[in-house]
Amino acid sequence: MRDSIRLLSCLALLCCTLAACGSSSEQKSAGLAGALQSSAPVREAEDVLMEAEVKSKLVAADFETASSVSVRVRKGEATLRGTARTAGEVARLRDAAASVRGISSVVAHVRVDPKFRGDSQALGDASLATQVSLNIAEQTGVNVLSVSARARDGVVTLEGKVPSLAVKSVMISAATKTHGVKKVIDKIEVAA
Repeated sequence: MRDSIRLLSCLALLCCTLAACGSSSEQKSAGLAGALQSSAPVREAEDVLMEAEVKSKLVAADFETASSVSVRVRKGEATLRGTARTAGEVARLRDAAASVRGISSVVAHVRVDPKFRGDSQALGDASLATQVSLNIAEQTGVNVLSVSARARDGVVTLEGKVPSLAVKSVMISAATKTHGVKKVIDKIEVAA
């Protein structure tokens, strides 16, 4: 009788083990299906990381143009959108993006515009206009808010009204002597 109980116990243990193994393989296949489904978020995370790496490579290739180009990576394809001054700049950006590991193709929707001005150029112009205004205020002692200074590529335009011809002359002279000014366009009116 004892042997029968032992045999039944072993069979019961074997059945439980087989049932557990069957349950494990079902869980394993469910886990595999879940892993396949979760690969989409993993792929999205990889794309985001590649976007950052592509942007970094673009900045290293051409900082000025890179600041005007957006990057989108989907399933290993990098899409560049924006503006560049030359076709050569576009080619450098495309090559830089293609050099990132995991990028399978690069689509460049980058418009070529020879008159394109990047952020650093615009900041340089704003800085020059500010310096001109400060120099005018220093030289004339007059409230320069009545005269605006705009700059583009070293060409400064002065526009507004002043109380006298003498003040106008000092303003133009101060603007002309400002470091970085190539030319002054005078649109200052003298109040009557």
